[in-house]
Amino acid sequence: MSLRYGNADIRINDKRNFRSHALPFLRLIFLLITYCLLLSPAASAGEQAEITAEQIEYFSQTNLYSAKGSVSIVFKGSRLNADEMLLNKVTSDAVATGNVVYEDADVIMKADRMELNLETKLGTVHNSYIFYKTDNFHLRGETIEKTGETSFSLDRASVTTCDGDSPAWHIFSKEIKVTEHKSLSSWHNRFYVKDVPVFYTPYF
Repeated sequence: MSLRYGNADIRINDKRNFRSHALPFLRLIFLLITYCLLLSPAASAGEQAEITAEQIEYFSQTNLYSAKGSVSIVFKGSRLNADEMLLNKVTSDAVATGNVVYEDADVIMKADRMELNLETKLGTVHNSYIFYKTDNFHLRGETIEKTGETSFSLDRASVTTCDGDSPAWHIFSKEIKVTEHKSLSSWHNRFYVKDVPVFYTPYF
């Protein structure tokens, strides 16, 4: 089945049960992909998003759209996978859970859970790992939250350019607040060599 969303062509393959209510669910797909990169890419004419799942359905009593089982969205050379995605029609709250993985040419992101409000475009990624391929930049965070249009906060975050589970060095911060192109503040920062803290500053 082929649909259009803005200037993008949408192709949906439901392996078991596609219902006609699925169009609002498509909004979740584009916003989740946008949120993964913390950017706002625009779809251009002729680009396609392909959504596959074992089951996509709508529950009128709870106003929930649900995609379950090996959910996969491919769009503009990127892929988002999860075990399950939910969208509340009334509140516009969306949730992706279970083995959430996003990947494109530049970034790999893995998380346990992703929450996003479609109206405000604010949300949170839980227990996440983000790898920026070009700069070999590894970022891990207990929570990464989009708090405003260009502002973010990270809890218990670590950064390194070293590969592996035991990097030669990393920087750990208990809390980081960022406003894109304006400011960055962090608290309780520690610089580690292997697992040994060698420098501490309460604020940066």
